[in-house]
Amino acid sequence: MKDETNPDPVGKCLTEAIECLREERARHDEEVQRLQEEIKVRDARIEELERTAQADELLLEAGEEAIHLTPRENDVLQLLRKGLQNKNIAHELGITESTVKVYVRYLMKKLNARNRTALAVLEHNKVRCKTPH
Repeated sequence: MKDETNPDPVGKCLTEAIECLREERARHDEEVQRLQEEIKVRDARIEELERTAQADELLLEAGEEAIHLTPRENDVLQLLRKGLQNKNIAHELGITESTVKVYVRYLMKKLNARNRTALAVLEHNKVRCKTPH
């Protein structure tokens, strides 16, 4: 008969080992989930890059070349496409209105647009945003 005041040391050790394994399994499962999410993000980025490459190939086949914009040029263009005025674009991006005007003039020249409206309605697939290296 077991002494109730002195628990079984082997049983206690096994219980602690089982609990330790459960904790390790939980950490492992969390890491697997994190890695799966990371893989999903990377897969989505690869798909986006493949679509961009296919669009560039189609433009080249048609005798046109994709126009690449810097991230800031792209920001200005996207806000311009939403119909924002220069002062609102400046406020949104935290830059001066005169800087926005410079960007708009440069975009018009770069994209061969006669005015803001023409700039705003340019085909999306001809314009690519450069990603910083």
